[in-house]
Amino acid sequence: FRHQEKSGNKLTENNQTTTYPICLRKAYTEIPEQIPEIESATQIYRGGVSNITYNNSHFQHQKLLFADKEFFRVFGVNLIEGDTVNALEQLNTVVITQSVSKKMFNGKSALGKVIKIDDDEYTISGVIKDFPETTHFHFDLLASVSTIQPETFGGLEFFTYYLMRKDFNFNDVS
Repeated sequence: FRHQEKSGNKLTENNQTTTYPICLRKAYTEIPEQIPEIESATQIYRGGVSNITYNNSHFQHQKLLFADKEFFRVFGVNLIEGDTVNALEQLNTVVITQSVSKKMFNGKSALGKVIKIDDDEYTISGVIKDFPETTHFHFDLLASVSTIQPETFGGLEFFTYYLMRKDFNFNDVS
């Protein structure tokens, strides 16, 4: 007999508790409403490695992440092309890195172009500088998380990030 209890991002099994860096979707949909010190929130879901097709060109082994529209606000990053407010708002939209844009479009604008990621079509809504190697996540493609209907996910699936108010004091939040 194995006792298992899930609570937030901790799993207790056989009297041992393991903390995972992933959370339920509720960490995005409910917690920010309950903690006024949270200014904005975003979650990231690992999409794995994908293949891209544009016209007759193929680009293999591209790292795909899915993120909420607040990604740019939480991380304080801008786009080279596109609008951070709307870039991940619509279904089947994707922001590509500058290096992917150069490979695919040879320096021409990527905005509005339709690419195929594996078997699904996505509209390019932005181009972002490649993240430094020192970041703890990397991607070539950053797609709108609403495309994968995250509200239907029932398990610990998402990396969650909060942008806290400037006057935030960690000891004030319980």
